[in-house]
Amino acid sequence: MTMPPGIATVTLSGRYIRPDGAPLKGTVSFATPALLTLSGADTISAGSSTVTLDESGMFSVILVATDNALMQPTGWAYQVTERFQDVTGRTYAIQLPGTTPTVNIADIAPADPSQGQYIIVPGPAGPAGATILTGLGLPSNAAGANGDLYIDLTPGDVTLYGPKTGGAWPVDGTYLGSDNLISSVNGAVGVVILDAADVGADPAGSAASAQSAAIADAASKYLSKVSGGTITGPVTVNRATASDVLIGGLVGTEAFDRFRLYVDGTLEFGSGIAARDTKLYRSAAGVLRTDTALQATTSFRLNTSSLGGGVGVVALANATTVPASTPTGGGVLYVEAGALKFRGSAGTVTTIAPA
Repeated sequence: MTMPPGIATVTLSGRYIRPDGAPLKGTVSFATPALLTLSGADTISAGSSTVTLDESGMFSVILVATDNALMQPTGWAYQVTERFQDVTGRTYAIQLPGTTPTVNIADIAPADPSQGQYIIVPGPAGPAGATILTGLGLPSNAAGANGDLYIDLTPGDVTLYGPKTGGAWPVDGTYLGSDNLISSVNGAVGVVILDAADVGADPAGSAASAQSAAIADAASKYLSKVSGGTITGPVTVNRATASDVLIGGLVGTEAFDRFRLYVDGTLEFGSGIAARDTKLYRSAAGVLRTDTALQATTSFRLNTSSLGGGVGVVALANATTVPASTPTGGGVLYVEAGALKFRGSAGTVTTIAPA
């Protein structure tokens, strides 16, 4: 009989023989459990189909596939009944999915009929399922088959692509996180950039940042000064107590002390004014010399001389060049050939003490 169009079918065949090879004689019946409604083909099927073994013990029959689309009920199976001459028959169930259009009954019939009732025996294995591929970077369209998945294992940017459709991988993937299993930071995924607020730091423009900027600016001015630049504005050295401030020098890699500027802890001498004396001592090889000092408050005072003589002694060496000019309205005091001389603003030189 010809099957109506629109119905998926399976061709089932088989051979039955005796142990000596002689063909069995008999019939095989295939019955549905209920009425089958095939709405896709506007057909209803019911009852059973019986085939008779030929002279070789063989049969072949075309049956409705058990997984037809738009068919009710679903998940059903044929009830197979085998009846043979001089041989005990049996009954069991089989399914015939349309994905395997040709089946031999020897491949799906139960192997141990002595166990009585039988379970439904599935047909041959269907097509292979999807494959999960892995690699570094975007997947090539030449890799994998339709339905496959691909995982890009790039460190820090693990991404899932797929399924592959129409021979091509999708352009966009699903970010799975980094290879160390951290998939998000503060709720953000992908390439995460944290600002100061995210990590609890002071944002730019805060008081702390302004202070840091001021320190950086001061350091820049200092570096500019020591390298030959200019510092604009006053320079203040603040000490918690009265102490000395080293004014040093550098020749090559050798540093040396030259002067020490000392802010005294006592009040200005002789005045009782709440001011501090500022004294300048000479220093050599890191040793502070206290026998020579220039003391300054509201006026300048010479304290001692390295030549001895106590407070108020001033030592003048011979001038290497006799001064040729003087300050306007003033004069110059100098020693020439051991004689103390004074040159006035009019150019007149007066010897104060002969050599």
